[in-house]
Amino acid sequence: MSGIKRALRPIRMRIRLIRMVQGMAWGSAAGAGVCLAVMAASFFLPLRWKLPLCGLALAAGLLLGGLINALRPVGAGTAARLGDAHGLQERIQTALAVKDDSPMAQMLKADTLQALRGFDPRAVPLPSTGRTWLAAGMAVLLCGGLLLIPNPQNKVIQQAAAFEEQMEKAARQAEEMARREDPALTKKERQEARKLMSELSRELREAREPMEAMLAVNNAEKRLEALRDTMAGEALARMNSALQSNGLEALAQAMESGNTEAMHAALENTDAKAVENAANALSGEMQELLNAISQALQNGDLTAAVGMLSQMPSAAQMSAASQLSSLSQMLSGMRGNGAASLALGNGGLGLAGSGAGTGTTNEDQTADKEETPGVRGNRNPYYRESEYESIYDPTRLDAGQMDLSAQSQRQEGDSVQVQLGPGAGALQGNIPYNEVALEYAQAAAQAADSQNLSMQERQWVNDYFTALTEE
Repeated sequence: MSGIKRALRPIRMRIRLIRMVQGMAWGSAAGAGVCLAVMAASFFLPLRWKLPLCGLALAAGLLLGGLINALRPVGAGTAARLGDAHGLQERIQTALAVKDDSPMAQMLKADTLQALRGFDPRAVPLPSTGRTWLAAGMAVLLCGGLLLIPNPQNKVIQQAAAFEEQMEKAARQAEEMARREDPALTKKERQEARKLMSELSRELREAREPMEAMLAVNNAEKRLEALRDTMAGEALARMNSALQSNGLEALAQAMESGNTEAMHAALENTDAKAVENAANALSGEMQELLNAISQALQNGDLTAAVGMLSQMPSAAQMSAASQLSSLSQMLSGMRGNGAASLALGNGGLGLAGSGAGTGTTNEDQTADKEETPGVRGNRNPYYRESEYESIYDPTRLDAGQMDLSAQSQRQEGDSVQVQLGPGAGALQGNIPYNEVALEYAQAAAQAADSQNLSMQERQWVNDYFTALTEE
């Protein structure tokens, strides 16, 4: 029995070859189907790696389909049925079915072994897979045809790639700043700045849209401002310590209080030499200011000394800002780049207004053509004299009657009060550009002042609306 099973090995190998051919055909068809699905989806989704994905699907289908199908177990019964069906006339199955060791069984097995030795496995034909290969080829050709059709997602992918390149460049810049050793900072301050830049670099690389990058830069600026305040506080603490170590506790307390009269009284009883000794224990602008106060005391100019002493907190802030100026400039540049990305949009994602209205602009005076209703050119603001921007501003239209609440007097002292909310007014109303821009600028300035914004952020708001209202 074992001899017959060993003799069946060539037929088993032929079966595996047949299965491999079938598996490769089926796998190629499946991979081509996946490619076709990926190419169709690429018109609706920004699939950046669609071509490598298609190639991987085809290769995986071809190789894995053939390999997995060929490695399936081939039993002796399967090989026997195939051999008998191609010329061995039930010899193998009969020999495998006989379990005894009689002379007749031995003759049967010997005859079967002799027949197997003379059997050519190539007599078993390979399967016909032409239709399967044809279907796979047609799917691949269809994928190639889809590549010739303009894909709207290609622009989205290009913008995303450009944004990632910009973020990678900004992240490397932040890493370079993190590695820089600024001698103006203490060891602790350098560690804080390095940590800040490292986290910013990581967040920039993780950003997938301009808004995320802007938020990362904004958080870094807030942390930088907090570090600046900490440095300023430590500078003032060092100055207080220097004053107290030279017997100038009253002067230090007067400076902390910010009371001009208290500072004047403390300076009247202050020795100029003691102030000079305190200055020698400091460095930078703190040292220069104390030396200037000492010189003013020697000259008897208490008013100047009081003025310089009152400038100590702001001088500490300016000193900290100058020490961190390189980091601040870098973050400002990143914010500018992020604002440009937001203006251009990323993958079709831009900053769009949420209000309703016609939203048209004045026609360019340089264009000598008939005006199309509802469509206007992007006109330079220089030409807006005696023209009006069609802006839907329901809280501003018909301003004489558009207060938050309007009250109309009736006879006998009665009155009717009507609340006018958003949406009142005519959509066709035209509002002077300058008037609207100035009101928007005032509202933005008030909002910026009421929020916890830094001076730099408030300046950005002012600069933006100043540019809008300039002639």
